[in-house]
Amino acid sequence: MNKKKIKAIVYCIRVAFLVMVIQAVTAFAALAPEIIRLVKEFGFGTEEYSKAYLDYVTGTPVMMYVQFAATAISLVVVAVWYYFGYVRKEKKISGNKTFKDTFKGFPDAAFLFFGGVATWGMAGVLDRLVTALAPARAEEVNEMLSVVLGSGVEVAGVITGILLAPLMEELLMRGIILRRSKRDFGMWGCIIISAILFGVLHMNILQGIYVIPMGLFWGYVGYRYNSVIPCIFLHILNNFIGILIPSKFPPMAVFIIFGCIAAFIGAKYDILKNESPIKIDIEGGYTNVKEK
Repeated sequence: MNKKKIKAIVYCIRVAFLVMVIQAVTAFAALAPEIIRLVKEFGFGTEEYSKAYLDYVTGTPVMMYVQFAATAISLVVVAVWYYFGYVRKEKKISGNKTFKDTFKGFPDAAFLFFGGVATWGMAGVLDRLVTALAPARAEEVNEMLSVVLGSGVEVAGVITGILLAPLMEELLMRGIILRRSKRDFGMWGCIIISAILFGVLHMNILQGIYVIPMGLFWGYVGYRYNSVIPCIFLHILNNFIGILIPSKFPPMAVFIIFGCIAAFIGAKYDILKNESPIKIDIEGGYTNVKEK
């Protein structure tokens, strides 16, 4: 592996790590007053302290609001980074293809919709598999998600899960990281790197098992359309189904039916053929090449 590829990987890891640090610092700052109060009352590390702290974070909506604030702050940082680091520069490049150029109307819209629902079905299949293999750990993850996102009716939790998190994570993963790694790793390299870091960002192995495959599809979409816009749509669609729509549909059937329809549309309208010029950065300059 040459120095450019190592530098690209380090850059991508650094950006993802920065977001995790922002979220951790925000959570600590929000919880610090209560932690200090509990330490003064029970002493740090005592059984009474642990019980009181657990009751505080699980028995009140505080973590939902903390997650809301942390995601909002991360979104602002990532959006500014993405705009000044990529969007503004790309506007100056003549001949650079945008989403308006790569999106061809109804066939692409149908491909994205059916592919997005199929991805949700695939995640559901993997989630059930994980639950069957590690039921205790899966229950812990579900409880954690309930604490930070609520039960699906709290406004702060719904806004975080359906709007803020998809925006922040896609600008980070399929925006900054995919674009940066594309320079040195090409199509599949940047898709894989962004998907793996997407799984790492969730900070638990069980979620990583099903979000990494989702990240692979979303990464392909981001690369194919040279835009983060369809990735944001897919992420919002996935979270909308997962949070607000009751899980009455068998995920395997959803995955197979919607996946076959998406594959048919993609093949029929050449959406799965990446023949669009892609942008490659060569030592600070840009050139257009055709991916074969």
